[in-house]
This record gives sequence, structure tokens and C-alpha cells, in this order.
Amino acid sequence: MTEITMSSISLNPPRSIVQVSVVSVAWRNLWRNKRRTSLMVSSVAFVAFLIVVMHSMQVGIFSTMIDMQADLLHGHAQIQHPSYDDDPRVEYTVPRAAAVLDRIRSDPRVRVATPRVMTYGLVSVGEKSVGAMVVGTDPDQDFAALRTSVAAGRYLQRDGEAVVGSVLARNLGVDVGDEIVFLGSGKEAGVAALVSTVVGTFTSGMAALDRSQVYVTLSDLGDALGLTDEVHVIALQLDSYTTSQPLVDSYNGKILGNRLINWETLLPEVAQQFEIKIIGSTAFYVLFVVLVTFGVVNAFIMTVFERTQEFGVLLALGMRPGAIIGMLQIEALCMSVLGLVVGMSLAVVVVSFTQIPIASLGETLNDAYVTLNLPEVLSGRFSVRAAMVTVAVIVVATQLAAIFSTLRLYRMKVVEALVAEE
Repeated sequence: MTEITMSSISLNPPRSIVQVSVVSVAWRNLWRNKRRTSLMVSSVAFVAFLIVVMHSMQVGIFSTMIDMQADLLHGHAQIQHPSYDDDPRVEYTVPRAAAVLDRIRSDPRVRVATPRVMTYGLVSVGEKSVGAMVVGTDPDQDFAALRTSVAAGRYLQRDGEAVVGSVLARNLGVDVGDEIVFLGSGKEAGVAALVSTVVGTFTSGMAALDRSQVYVTLSDLGDALGLTDEVHVIALQLDSYTTSQPLVDSYNGKILGNRLINWETLLPEVAQQFEIKIIGSTAFYVLFVVLVTFGVVNAFIMTVFERTQEFGVLLALGMRPGAIIGMLQIEALCMSVLGLVVGMSLAVVVVSFTQIPIASLGETLNDAYVTLNLPEVLSGRFSVRAAMVTVAVIVVATQLAAIFSTLRLYRMKVVEALVAEE
């Protein structure tokens, strides 16, 4: 017969079992007062939903605006002469353009790299003359958005052709098949002249482009300006505007002696509007998180008062105040996680399926968004970064709130707690 001794019986259960039991007890405690738990979960869900949806819609709007301008002209980043962005002179060019193109196209982060020659001058038809920007581009290497924006006729295919902005074409009174004449200044201060046949007109949705730009082939404009293996900019199209700064940083802003800049330098007004909008929204986000934090503090203060007798029994049985606070921490964590799951799930659905027609925003906002060159329908882009920050902030805030509101357990006297009325 096996002899059972006191030494062979473990009076202390394994730590893992204790931890599991504390978690299960904390989970059951949540549903002892379903009303309070539901209110807390709903509060966290509402704040998480509101923050993520608002931020995602803002990011979606500005991303659309940046990508539209990037796809049509600027690109998400550009290679330029170091002085060109501040003073776009004809002589400030990127030399050895072929070598620079080969170097940047070998980078897997670059989807499209297109060379461009750009200059201002007079575009004339008969006796009518209008100041415009003439852009020389390689039709086979240009952004797809330019080809798809052609409203009448077709895009460039060979030398001697031109595609004109629809508003500029109307102002000049030209149509497909007509000839236009460009006069400007060449690289050596001579006269640059170019005659082209209009093969198409484009409508970009950006009034500034449609009334002021003409596209011709790179070789036509380069020859007219006296350029040899040199361009004014190399526009880069990336997967997203968010990858432009890492690309610039990886080259330290230089590539083969030329300057590499991102969209924020190319579009400073847009970048400033984006920053101001995000700063203003952050203030609202902080306010919402503070309100939720105070709600958690209030809920756990009430929890301590309502469950005083229960805590007294636990203390009398030898449970330490720190263990009770730990159990309440688990309860707070469970409530915040439940709220975040509900809020994030709703946010994903709303952001994915919501589209806002600009016309529904009212005349004032409609005009403002048209000025910002946005499409007729706005849609959001779910912001993973905003979701992660929201989760981290809310979890930390609720945990801190639960700690501060339950510290009185260290001052709780067992006898008084046992006779307290719930």
C-alpha cells in the first residue's frame, strides 16, 4: 500500500492554474452587471469606430488628391537639377538622363520612371496666342492616367503630334487635326519653335492643367530647346505616396549628382493642408480618449463600492489586494478588447463601402473640394496605422484608469468590508 504523506501533497496549485482561474473569474465578473459592461464596451467601440473612420476618410481624400496629381504630372517623387524646383529655368537640366533612368528603374520600389522636358511659352493658332506649359514626354514610358484622360482623339504616338488640355483647346479654338505653333526660349537663350498637329485633347479633372498644358513628344521639345541626353525632371510613380520619403532617404536625396525630392516638396500646399487637418483631428481624438478614460475611472470606482463585501471576503481568504487589482485589470482589458473588436469591425465595413458624392456636401464644401482637384465621389482608405495607434492608446488608457480607480483596495479593512452593504 502506498503511503500518503503530507509532503507528497502540494498545497500550492501550479501558477498556470491560478492564472487561468483568475482570468475565468474576471470574465464571469463582467457579466454579473451586464448593463455596466455593455455601456463600457459600447463607449470604447464608439470611440474606436469614430477615430478610425474619421482618420481613414481623411487619409482617403488626401491620398486620392495626391495620387491624382502624381499620376497626371508630378509623380510621387522626382529627380531634378538641384536648383530646378526653386527656379525652373530651361538650362537647369538633369544631364546624362539615360544613365539616371537606368539607375532609378533598377529600384524595385519604382513602378514607372518617365523623363520630361518642360517649358513655358506661347502656343498660337492663327492670330490667337495663349501662354501655356509645354511638356515633352515619352509616350511609351508615360503614366497611364495621361493616356486614359484623353477626351477626344488619341494620345501621342510619334513626333510632330500634340495633345492639348480641353479648356486650352477651347480657348484657342482648335480641334483634332489642327496645327499649333509653340514659341519659347531655348537652352542657349535662342528662340525655340515647334509646330505640331493636335491629335487629341485631354480632360484631367484639374482645371489648372486643362487650361494651361500641352503635351508633345520628348524628342520634339528637346530638339526645339537644344537639349541632348538631358531632361528637366524624371517623374517617378510608386505604389503609394507613403513610400516616397523612404525612397528619398535611401538615396540621401541625391542620385548621380541630381536632387531626388518627394511629393511634399513638389506639392507643399497639399502637404500643409494635410498636416493642418491631421493636427486638428488629433485634438478631437485626444478628447474622445479622455472621455472614455474618465468613463472607465467612474465605472471602476462604482465597481469597488458595489463589490466591497466581495473584496472583503477575498481579502479574508488571504487574497492580496494586488491580486484583486490584477483581476480588475483583466476585466478592464477584456472590456476594452471587446469594444475595440466591435468598433474596428464596424469601421472596416463603413470605410470599405462608404462613398460620398461631393455634390451632397453643399455648395461651399463642393467648391472647396473641386479646388483641391478631387474626384466627384470620395471614398476612404482604411488606415492600419490609425487602427494600431487607437488600439494601443485605448488599451493603455483603460488599464491606467482601472489602476488609479482601484488603489483604495490597499486601504480597505477586512472587517469593515465584510459588513458593508452592497
